[in-house]
Amino acid sequence: LFFLIGCKPLSRISLGVKNPKFKNQIEVYNFAKKYDVKLASIYYFTNWESMKNAFQLKYSKIPNAYFFNKNGDFVDYKKKSSDCNAKVDEFIENLENFSVYNSDSSKNINQILPLIKNDKSDSIMQNDITVIISWASFMGDVNKEKAFEWIKLLEKTKQKGIRLEYYLINYDLQKSWNLTIQEEKEIESLFKMF
Repeated sequence: LFFLIGCKPLSRISLGVKNPKFKNQIEVYNFAKKYDVKLASIYYFTNWESMKNAFQLKYSKIPNAYFFNKNGDFVDYKKKSSDCNAKVDEFIENLENFSVYNSDSSKNINQILPLIKNDKSDSIMQNDITVIISWASFMGDVNKEKAFEWIKLLEKTKQKGIRLEYYLINYDLQKSWNLTIQEEKEIESLFKMF
């Protein structure tokens, strides 16, 4: 995985970025609570295969924001391919223009929905704009500067009367996948950054 903060490789240690380890839901929720994140909005991958499928579908950057129109089609915040997630803030601040942006029907929200769940079995409700935000506790304070900051911007945007919903997908490796200790070690080694 390639992790970015803005457009520059992040200073991993100073931001508390760690190698991913398998977590249980309490650990993930406690991390989110520390940043005042609404717990009802947290989704996670149903199993390891689902996470791998998400990566194949190009839902692989952490943190990142994925925007979808009312038809569920993907709308990219990047104006050019070299743009990075530093542009998300600006894109959110201009969501009143969302309907004029080009969409990509080959990448639809319905491709990722079967791969995720939350512990309340809530369904994701789509709106004129639906945003999926990727985050992980192993990304430390990068979440605070990116993913959790985007939540604040989205809440302000909702107050302007723009019809949107947003959801957080947690990219931590999940104990609930019930893998063997050996399988967990092998998967953790795939994500090793240091």
